[in-house]
Amino acid sequence: MPGPAPKPPDRRQRRNKRPTLTLAPAVVGIATRVRIPPAPAGLLDSTIAEWNGFWRSQYARLLQKDRDLRALRRLFGLYDEYERAHRMYRKQRMVQGSQGQLVLNPMARMMTALAAEIRQLEGAFGFSPRAAVTLGTQIGGLQKTLEDINEAANAPNEDDGPDPRLEARR
Repeated sequence: MPGPAPKPPDRRQRRNKRPTLTLAPAVVGIATRVRIPPAPAGLLDSTIAEWNGFWRSQYARLLQKDRDLRALRRLFGLYDEYERAHRMYRKQRMVQGSQGQLVLNPMARMMTALAAEIRQLEGAFGFSPRAAVTLGTQIGGLQKTLEDINEAANAPNEDDGPDPRLEARR
């Protein structure tokens, strides 16, 4: 017994076929330039330059300002604190301890703690290549246009040919 006859083509439901995706009209009008929010007050000039540079980068286009701005300000505040601590450490690596002995400048310990917190926030934002891959963002793919993404989503699947099970029954 061969089994039941196949369904007519108009009643078949292919579950291995990708759905056709289209862009919502509201998405098409996304601005390509991001307005630079003011840098947190009291930052070094070098940190302000980094802040402005970040907002001109491709990464800034991936952020939701309402959600991410607070953490981003915190990250740049940490960058600033790290730079200040590093400047003090470079001036004097060894300082006099409480008993008159030479000890490592406490800024070294502070820099280690700041670096750990910076790495954590950078990972959350996908600033390193590894973190970007973890978040599903490909560095080269940041410049994809909406048309490229739409075209890739609607590309024909290699499995879209005739059903091989039907061919085997003939």
